[in-house]
Amino acid sequence: MNLLRSKSLNHAQKRCKAPPNGYYHDKLATSTPLGFSGNGISDQATAAYRRIDTMVQLSTTPGPVHVNAQMLWLFSVANHFPPPSIRITIMSTYPVNGKIAIVTGAGSGIGHALTKLLLSAGCSVVLADLKLRPEAEQTLAEYHYPASTPSSPSAIFRPTDVANWTHLTSLWETAIKSFGSVNIVVSVAGIYEPPSSSFWKPPGISPESRDPADASTGQYSTFAVNQIAPIRLAQIAIDYWTQHRDIQGNYLAVASMAAYLHSVETPFYMASKAALISFVKSLGSVRDLFGIRMSAVCPGPVLVRPSPVDIAILPLVTLRSRSH
Repeated sequence: MNLLRSKSLNHAQKRCKAPPNGYYHDKLATSTPLGFSGNGISDQATAAYRRIDTMVQLSTTPGPVHVNAQMLWLFSVANHFPPPSIRITIMSTYPVNGKIAIVTGAGSGIGHALTKLLLSAGCSVVLADLKLRPEAEQTLAEYHYPASTPSSPSAIFRPTDVANWTHLTSLWETAIKSFGSVNIVVSVAGIYEPPSSSFWKPPGISPESRDPADASTGQYSTFAVNQIAPIRLAQIAIDYWTQHRDIQGNYLAVASMAAYLHSVETPFYMASKAALISFVKSLGSVRDLFGIRMSAVCPGPVLVRPSPVDIAILPLVTLRSRSH
């Protein structure tokens, strides 16, 4: 019985070919999977597995490993490969204990969850957001600034509208003044194409639009928050890190799976996230040039604040997904 549809390995290689330097900067090619049947790994997959043997670095070799999309797919699907004696390292580690981080969108949702993880791992955090939800206020109170001991992490809150460049500059200056340096920057803040900044609510035409129709330099808020703000913050951070080479800078942008999808309902959101991914990929070589890490993650839908209605329908959603 075929579990997955087979397609030409050459076709997969053409679509997901790694650049000459061996780095992989593309999405997983799950749309062009290797052959995998109930009788075991197909000849194509076996051949790809042999190539993995010559490409990947095993656990005895430090540093990151970069493999082709179809090869990474093979590992994730054929879970009995690689053999138990081999461990594949996908990324090198980056200890955050004692580091200083700026997290935008830290007042709720993904940003707050990441802030808690960083603090629990010993990393001090500057929370940047328009305001803090109660759970974020509690986190701020738990990690009081200044810290009780020099080795303890602490947190401060800087009210920030990321679409305002003056706010971003002030955010950076506050972080340096409070902690002396910045090691990590995480751009989480984002909006999902609200009526106030939507393609289908034109400025000057729709009463719901808040984007100015007569701006001398036109800008949609959806792009200002989702795309331009992360780019501007990365620009400030990289300028700082290249001047302080003793600091191993680490920049992370929270994009979205929407970067690889398309929707007529929310074209601004899709395009802004796609642009953010392209920006991060474009700066991938700064790791080799300056030792600065540039990364992006693409989460799917996330239920960050379940309402009573959400909680009530979750069992139904789970049941429906299992029935398929």
